[in-house]
Amino acid sequence: MLETNLSQKNSLYHTSAVISSLVETATLSPRLKGSREDIAMIADHLNRRRCSRLGQLGGIVSLPFPATQTTFTDLCCNFSTGLSNKDELSVFAKRNVTQGLQDKDLAAFDAWCDLSSLQSPDFFPSIFRHTKPTSMRVTLSLVTAPFTLIPLTGYARFVEQTARTRTSNGVLMSIGLESDDAKELASASWEIVDGHGNDRMDEGSD
Repeated sequence: MLETNLSQKNSLYHTSAVISSLVETATLSPRLKGSREDIAMIADHLNRRRCSRLGQLGGIVSLPFPATQTTFTDLCCNFSTGLSNKDELSVFAKRNVTQGLQDKDLAAFDAWCDLSSLQSPDFFPSIFRHTKPTSMRVTLSLVTAPFTLIPLTGYARFVEQTARTRTSNGVLMSIGLESDDAKELASASWEIVDGHGNDRMDEGSD
């Protein structure tokens, strides 16, 4: 659930701006001057079990002030599944990134957070109804977890059913695919579903 002052919640263009804010936050560390971290290291951290290659993107844009524990519980949105991230016990790995958040116990960190809050470029569509702030406070979570299979299973089932239906040949051809291509895609999707979160999965396979 996005904060109540966000506008155009059903607009794909508007949603892309929110997702863009979270993706930019997710890649903050590799982009910092002097950072030795890169995207591959982030992926390795999330896929530390070597069997969880699919992650989820979630967070809050823009975080209300002041923020409490309930704020994060109520407003944190998983944009990959539409579910909350409350079940921490089922999470394989998690990476949190914050921008512009305050911490009374760490004054230096607080100052750094305020200076590094997400800058709102001019090309963003209007996220707010009445104001256009130059920066905003953002939280971001990248997660690998079992419930990633919820949308992936639905996708695999849809592709499989499409490949089996003769009347769908016209649809496949319109996007440059043939029935055999769809069958291969369905098979590959089910392999990912079956292997996700399986410790016995071959660690050397990609």
